[in-house]
Amino acid sequence: MKSSVALVSGAPGFSNKIDMENLISIQKRFHHKIHIYRLDPPDSNEGENIVYHKLRKPWGKGDNILLRILGILFMELHSLIVLGKLPKEVEYVFFLQSTQLFIPALFLLKGRTKIIKIVTRDYSKREMRPLIELIYSISDRIIVYTPGMIQKLDLESYEDKIEVWNYNYVGDDFKMIVPIGDRDKIGYIGRLAPEKNIGSIVRATKKIGMNKQLLIGGSGQSHDKVKKMCEKEGVKFIGEIPHKEMGDHLNRLKLLILPSDTEGFPKIVTEAMACGTIVLATPVGGIEDAIIDGETGFLLNSLSAEKMSIKIKEALERDDIDIISLKAYKKVRDVFSYENAVERYRNILKKI
Repeated sequence: MKSSVALVSGAPGFSNKIDMENLISIQKRFHHKIHIYRLDPPDSNEGENIVYHKLRKPWGKGDNILLRILGILFMELHSLIVLGKLPKEVEYVFFLQSTQLFIPALFLLKGRTKIIKIVTRDYSKREMRPLIELIYSISDRIIVYTPGMIQKLDLESYEDKIEVWNYNYVGDDFKMIVPIGDRDKIGYIGRLAPEKNIGSIVRATKKIGMNKQLLIGGSGQSHDKVKKMCEKEGVKFIGEIPHKEMGDHLNRLKLLILPSDTEGFPKIVTEAMACGTIVLATPVGGIEDAIIDGETGFLLNSLSAEKMSIKIKEALERDDIDIISLKAYKKVRDVFSYENAVERYRNILKKI
């Protein structure tokens, strides 16, 4: 009989939902039941094989530090109770985002099941790094999306625990429809947050007279600020884009610009490449495992508007931009396919 597995995440939101859907689609092939613990589960289970369990959100927001601490402690206590009732047949527990909220539960589960931490972002410069180190030490396995993330995320000391597995495969709904030569837009699509440096994109495109060709799409904490800036600078602001429409929007772009300060491995990179869109991104997280500078995209080594504008212009004026587009497309189909993700998971289970 196939084993059971559990997925735990303390982060709500759309991107986390898509991550989990990809993960589930692979794990259904290997496990007879999947238990999912999250803050915002659907109202009903998906048949007998997928069972949702609701976790409490931390209460206490704003400037009252005491209330915020009490809210987090309450969530940790609740998660300890809920995960303490984990069915005995569960052999593997995968912790996704906000795992620091489940540290008491990790100690409870240690030895009862295999604990697997999926690392999705860079915590090396954050104040919570000591907590993350504790999570890594408790975990039986640590999963990163790409080989380059091991060094970029400062994980070399855990190499004996690390497995590389990018379950965020690119589906058939992302494909090249519009030839790269027929596109005249550039843009940013992703989470709207300070570390994404969206203002730098607007300033850079303004320097080379391309604000009218620039599109900004996404949602997040900086939504209102980014929208106001776009209106002021004459930039097209799309706002949140439904995932089913993402491929259509990417097929409008000749160049996708991602000047992030920090990343794990943003799925928008491979989705864009699958659509033949050229990606210009900072070499953070696992991005260099997808983008070879000048071959499958371009790397951005400075966030200054002046240097970014030069890099944007250089990328768009390349004589071989159609070849770069095709190489990016082929790399995604060869490396980031569903079949590759399934086979890699099969190999990981054999090792655990």
